[in-house]
Amino acid sequence: MSASESVDGIQRSVDEMIASDRVSLAPFPATLRRLEEVLAREHHRQSDLIGVIRTDEVLVATVLRYANSSIVRGTREVGSLAEAIARIGVDELRSLAISAALGAPLKQHGPLQDLRHEVWRTGVFSAELARRLAVRRSLSSHQAFLGGLLWSFGRIVAISCIEHLLAQAKEVEPRPMVEWIALVERSDAPMTALICERWNLPTFVREVLSARGGHDHVRDPVVASMVSLLSAARTVAALADKEVTVSAEVLATVVGLDPSEIAWIADQLPSIPPLVWSMAPVEPTGETRPSALLCAPRPSTQEMSVVDIPVVQRRVGGDFKSTCVGVCEHGFVVEGKVSPQRNQIARFELHTLQGPLDLFGNVFHVERHATGSRAEIKLVALSGTLKRQWDALVTAARNDARAPLDREDVRRYRVPEHPKATEPIACPPTRARANPAPVLLSQAEPTWSIAGMIPSVFWLSYFLFVLTIGFLLLRSACLFLVR
Repeated sequence: MSASESVDGIQRSVDEMIASDRVSLAPFPATLRRLEEVLAREHHRQSDLIGVIRTDEVLVATVLRYANSSIVRGTREVGSLAEAIARIGVDELRSLAISAALGAPLKQHGPLQDLRHEVWRTGVFSAELARRLAVRRSLSSHQAFLGGLLWSFGRIVAISCIEHLLAQAKEVEPRPMVEWIALVERSDAPMTALICERWNLPTFVREVLSARGGHDHVRDPVVASMVSLLSAARTVAALADKEVTVSAEVLATVVGLDPSEIAWIADQLPSIPPLVWSMAPVEPTGETRPSALLCAPRPSTQEMSVVDIPVVQRRVGGDFKSTCVGVCEHGFVVEGKVSPQRNQIARFELHTLQGPLDLFGNVFHVERHATGSRAEIKLVALSGTLKRQWDALVTAARNDARAPLDREDVRRYRVPEHPKATEPIACPPTRARANPAPVLLSQAEPTWSIAGMIPSVFWLSYFLFVLTIGFLLLRSACLFLVR
């Protein structure tokens, strides 16, 4: 295949792979099959579940991470599978197992890996929303989650096939993401049918996936209800991926949602990004290849207000420190030595004077340079108290003496990773303002010294001495009165 081959030519090659049964598809995950066998028993023991989970290191890490996430975390952190299973429950365990098993293709590098991560992220978001909505509609939550992930899994396999074809080319011509998405969607239906056949999926799941184009002609009302549910969940997931906050007014326009579900869904959305983050696959391994995606032009009118806030990025392999250098209504910019994975939900803890902000956002752009990286984060499903705190932070940054910066200014603005309060920070030129009232957005690290502690120790000792003398005098008076 030549580097300049047209999209139609790549499409024909993918169609030939499907027709000749040359699609590389791993067998149905053995761990997931054994887990379903255990859960199908009328009386299953927790030890049986632990025995199955321990055979999959990725699933073990996913279960422990979710059990200690902000959604279900209790008074203390759990470190054993028994405690984790007891905390999250069987339904969540099954969902984690499905996502861990189907997320295996995301472990390898490839020229379309950013597109693969985007398809997976929106698929997990919609699958989790469908699972919760299925409980409300008295449908199978397990089948809703599985159907929600498999709804997008055909596209992930199609992306792997395209990458296999691109690997045979000496050079890969980058194309806009919209072209690759259109190519992947053409192969979605036949690829999904192939997956159903290879994995011998249940009849109900096959009927649901085959009716994705429309459920009006479906005779089975349960299948039609499930298709309508999954379609509505995907629409809501697309809205959450686009907007920082999805209001009830916007949800009311989604086809397939009952008016009584609008407020409930609006309340559920903020708790889904933490779960998507906990289900994120491990970092890709293998040889890195140049991306085949042309970077989409981003609006240059978006204003970023300069800040200097210490940030901790929560990751599976360990937490990393970085610095937030710009904020706006829709997100923020972080710079550090370790870059987050593009097109995935990432977790950031911003340490401000008002307290830490635990934020989840989509990493939609990453730039790497010699000393580290710069990432632009778009906030996802922000609402309630956290939304008000973020708005207050952005407002404070805008009211600062510094002028809002465009993207080029923010890119030139570099700060130390965690500057101390005494270190000067190079800032862009500021606007003149009468009686400027600078806003301190980052919290300086406390400093301790023996000289500073001497007065406190002296007064504490004096207080204890006076308290002891008073107690002895009171005791003597009581003994005198008793005699």
